[in-house]
Amino acid sequence: MAMNMTGYEQQILKKMQEEQRCPVCALLEDLEFVILCHLQYDVSNNEDVRTAIVTAGGFCEFHFRRFRKLANSRTNALLLMALIRQYCEHDDDFQAHCRVCERITFDEVRLLEALDSLLPRNDFRTVYEQGPGLCLCHMQKAQRATGSVEYRSWLGQCQITQMTNILPLLQQMVDRSYFDTTRDQRITIPYSVEKFVGRKALGL
Repeated sequence: MAMNMTGYEQQILKKMQEEQRCPVCALLEDLEFVILCHLQYDVSNNEDVRTAIVTAGGFCEFHFRRFRKLANSRTNALLLMALIRQYCEHDDDFQAHCRVCERITFDEVRLLEALDSLLPRNDFRTVYEQGPGLCLCHMQKAQRATGSVEYRSWLGQCQITQMTNILPLLQQMVDRSYFDTTRDQRITIPYSVEKFVGRKALGL
């Protein structure tokens, strides 16, 4: 199926086959980690990047906390000192314009466009039906992005089928002790939660 596919399309298909979760959420989570890894290095070693981040007001609340956990104390101190100075000198118009959110939003749009271009392919729809599908947030965005009434309806029906398929596994969690359930049964709970809410970082 990979022939004549764009990079984004290939990423979606690969992630669907690798992980039992929303492929868009999973890809954006990978991207977020890579961005934050690069940023924590640049904040420590590249004054121009650090100045650009500070001038933009740092990060949103979610990515600021993520950055703090990933970066070492020196990197956090460098960023916070620069932010404090920026605020004290320019407090009237101090607002955060998170570059992590901007990049993730850009890639989210590209991924949803790639998904839309894959929908006419019968082989892709077969893989999609047999996999975890999208979280509710991305399914609804995919429905809005497609110009096809047929595919909009198909995405909605797949979502119902995929959610219905979770019910027996959840029922086993109700009927059995935690220690009598398998790993596949236990991961049903976080999978079900993500199916409804996606990832917190999205839409910030």
